[in-house]
Amino acid sequence: MARRTPISVAQKKALRAHKALNPDLGNLQIKDWFEAQFQQVISTSSVSEILSSWYNHLDQQSTLRVNQKRYRPESWPTLESALFEWMQRSEADIYISGEILRKKAQFFWKNLHEYKDKNMPSFSNGWLQKFQHRRGIKDRLHHGEKGSASTEAAKEMIDIRQALSIYDPKDIFNCDESGLFWKMTPN
Repeated sequence: MARRTPISVAQKKALRAHKALNPDLGNLQIKDWFEAQFQQVISTSSVSEILSSWYNHLDQQSTLRVNQKRYRPESWPTLESALFEWMQRSEADIYISGEILRKKAQFFWKNLHEYKDKNMPSFSNGWLQKFQHRRGIKDRLHHGEKGSASTEAAKEMIDIRQALSIYDPKDIFNCDESGLFWKMTPN
């Protein structure tokens, strides 16, 4: 049995565009064109399905990645567009974690008029992963101050906790958030 090869969204769009440019072609001719163009086997039923109204969204959608196999529309397009735009503007200045994205999504939900009368979703890990997948967002290793803070700070905190373990917690306080910090630093 031949192994099934998924047809990417870009290939589906090309198939639909070819049919739109050549409306007199039948599904068998479109099938032959597709197989010659992409060196990939496709059934006539798949051609028929791709040309159906079920895939009309491909004619307008412009945010698809080239190798994407399926299109799963977002449930809250205005929110996700606003969140993605904010993220693109902010990522040069700050490290944006998943938790920050969730908090910002909650902020947008509360402040976008379109969602005022709707119950706020939980913005779960699943939603976050799907949002990142839809927008092509990948976790990157950050370098410089943004990247080094998390790993180096974690190592330093282990040493600090070990050094402070001999003291009672009531005798430990954070000097950098008090006026004492400024008095202790050299001028």
